[in-house]
Amino acid sequence: MTGRTNIEWCDYSWNPVTGCSKVSEGCRNCYAEALSHRFGRSFEVTLHPERLTATRKWKPGRIFVNSMSDLFHENIPFEFITEVMHEMDRNKQHTYLILTKRPERMVEYFGEAYYDCTLPSHVWFGASIENRRWTGRAATLVWMRLFAAHIFLSLEPLLESLAPFDWLCDNVPDWIIAGGESGPHFRQADAQWFKEIRDFCTAHDIPFFFKQPGGLRPGGRALLDGQEWRQSPPAWKGFVGGSE
Repeated sequence: MTGRTNIEWCDYSWNPVTGCSKVSEGCRNCYAEALSHRFGRSFEVTLHPERLTATRKWKPGRIFVNSMSDLFHENIPFEFITEVMHEMDRNKQHTYLILTKRPERMVEYFGEAYYDCTLPSHVWFGASIENRRWTGRAATLVWMRLFAAHIFLSLEPLLESLAPFDWLCDNVPDWIIAGGESGPHFRQADAQWFKEIRDFCTAHDIPFFFKQPGGLRPGGRALLDGQEWRQSPPAWKGFVGGSE
């Protein structure tokens, strides 16, 4: 759960915290919860301070922070988040990707100056959106621009069309990932939904990463009109799986 990963848009996952709780419709079939239960582990929010220094030993890469949790879960003390932030600041050889369904707590944390250093440029902040009900997360995330942050969106598991993209035009991120749900209880996504996102990204010069169409198993051939879309931000030359 910490180390090399099969997640297509990163090289490693790092879990100084595990466990979470459901906050919206996209959480229904949570892969992290299912994986924890498969190995007989609790899915209560648990801090792992012994893992804080793990990334120091890794070769430079893109690291998904808390793939088995949400760093801005309400049960994670701001003091521990600061320890995580300081550790990322020390390891500038990596690019860290923080993805949350709770961007309001992320903004609260930085707005209250719990983090006392300049925001590292190699740390990217993202929000997860699964349907139109939660598109407001993008407007919350954009407040991170006040702290000169790089921001991205993960539209996964995509549960409905997000077009028209009026909710996004004033909140344009630096990168968009999209994908369907996988697993035994997956909810089928329509290819047209992903094409709409691709077309919006193309029109606004946003790198677009189409992760998977969804299905019983994760991965699969992620094609739209016969083409892979695995773009990454221009600064990420050499990104495994990326294409310009």
